[in-house]
Amino acid sequence: MLTENLVDETRFISPETFVNYLRWNIAANGEPLHTVFRKTISHIHNASEKSAEQAYLILKDDLKKAMELYARHAVSKGKISFEMVLRYHTIQGKTIYTLCKANITEWSKQGTALKMEGCHMDITMDKNAFAKDEEQHRLIIEGVNAGIWDLDVRTGQLWCSDKVYELIGYKRGEIESTYDIFFNELLHPDDVKRTVEMMSGHFKSSAPYINDIRLKHKDGTYHWFETAGKAKLNRAGRPVRVVGSLTNKDQRRRLLMELERYQFLINESTALIKAGSWEINFANDTLIWSPAMFELHETEEDFRPLIRNLFQFLQERDRIHFKALLKEAYHNGKAYDVTFESVTAKGNLKWIRTIGKPVINTDGSITTIRGITQDIHAQKLKDDQIKNSIDVITARNESLSNFAHIVSHNLRSHAGNMESILKLLDANSDPVQQKELLVYLKKISANLNQTIEHLTETVKAQNSSVIPRTNIVFSDTLNEVLDVLRPTINETNAIIVHDTAEYEEIEYIPAYLESIVLNLLSNAIKYRKPDIRPVIEIRTFFDKGRKCLSITDNGLGIDLSKHGDKLFGMYKTFHANPHAIGIGLFITKNQIESLGGCIIVESEPGKGTIFTIRF
Repeated sequence: MLTENLVDETRFISPETFVNYLRWNIAANGEPLHTVFRKTISHIHNASEKSAEQAYLILKDDLKKAMELYARHAVSKGKISFEMVLRYHTIQGKTIYTLCKANITEWSKQGTALKMEGCHMDITMDKNAFAKDEEQHRLIIEGVNAGIWDLDVRTGQLWCSDKVYELIGYKRGEIESTYDIFFNELLHPDDVKRTVEMMSGHFKSSAPYINDIRLKHKDGTYHWFETAGKAKLNRAGRPVRVVGSLTNKDQRRRLLMELERYQFLINESTALIKAGSWEINFANDTLIWSPAMFELHETEEDFRPLIRNLFQFLQERDRIHFKALLKEAYHNGKAYDVTFESVTAKGNLKWIRTIGKPVINTDGSITTIRGITQDIHAQKLKDDQIKNSIDVITARNESLSNFAHIVSHNLRSHAGNMESILKLLDANSDPVQQKELLVYLKKISANLNQTIEHLTETVKAQNSSVIPRTNIVFSDTLNEVLDVLRPTINETNAIIVHDTAEYEEIEYIPAYLESIVLNLLSNAIKYRKPDIRPVIEIRTFFDKGRKCLSITDNGLGIDLSKHGDKLFGMYKTFHANPHAIGIGLFITKNQIESLGGCIIVESEPGKGTIFTIRF
């Protein structure tokens, strides 16, 4: 059976190859192995056994290796195969190469080897042909930065160039060069199956054999190599030889693995921060997106990003701005970092942040812009929510500050007037005048109570989110303010002219309206010209459908070119008036603007001032 298998195994051998079968009855005649070898070689060359003893001498090194291999084969009970190349010297000085394959086929009950069968093949012609090619190989090998290998499929012998040994850290002769050594000791275990499958596929088809493998270096580490080969087939289509190359790809492979690791980290990082990368190449008119960009813009899988359709994801108001940024980056090398509200392919609005950086070529030109785009929609909504909360808190604080100033300023006016009346009462003993002063005092007291009531309502309203407006008869508020200022009006002999017939009511906050009118009228009297009777005109009117109020005086006036930007600032005064605090106009402006209105001032030094309020 073994002989039949060996015959079948060697059918692919060329007809020129001489074959004879080896039978060694180990226990029967006790012939030594080398005698059996000589008999076998004599049969191959039709020589007598006697002449073979003299004509064919096995090289001592090969005989020693054969005996050692036989011993390992016997001890392993056949698990280690007996297969090797034997060299014979002839009396003519020639060297004959034979391939010997054998196996112990019979064992005693005690486990002693009884019979060994196999075959001898003369492979001298193949060896000589290889030697002839070796010089050509050497020239080729020296010209390329790669190792060359040559596998004899029939014998399992593997010839390697010095470069192959160098690549794995060895010198020639330090390691046996065989098929078994390669697969069992050098090749990484995880690469064995793939290599066998790819080699078999190459033998059966015209598919090229190119394979990335890991080989064990002399220092014990595995290095990456690219191996490529081409098989030579016999007439039966069976492989007899494979020649190939071995190229060091370790650094490149490790860099590639490192690159893949970094790419993984980048992909994970961009996924974590919801960002994608992109590249615009103006030279070839291409736009490249990372996978995250498709997800960010909610596009279909077959969407093809192009430079010309880049702007479709921006709203109309942002397209001109973004084009200008790209132009600046392309022509002047200026990077950008901007935020837009984009429109996805599904029509959803999404806030994005895009950062672009031009790539400057060695000649100074710019053909490429690279960058990232980040989905910041959730963060933007949070930021807006925080900003709105801050605005509400700020407005609330300003409202509370205004209220505090109103209390201070308005009550001070009432208190000052009451103090003036009381001083007049103390200084005047005329019953008629005292009675008149008491009437004023009662009015001031009533107005003070009303002011306190308005302020109380304002406090209640400020405890809620919105201060409610109410319908107010403007003339009533004006009369209350005039009553408060009556002592000052009388003292300065001021003329108050008012025309409030244009509209009777206004929807406003009572405390605010009283404070506004009181501040503007008291300022008009306070900043009058010395020794000139103050004249103040109060008029209501409509302007483009909006209710307005103007207060005009003939006082000192204000140099707006100097003080216009500070006019409504807190604690800002512009005249040498010892009673000026600089809070009234600040309060007035804040109150008007908090309710959606505005205040306009027209003034020249020495010509008076006009304050116009658009409610």
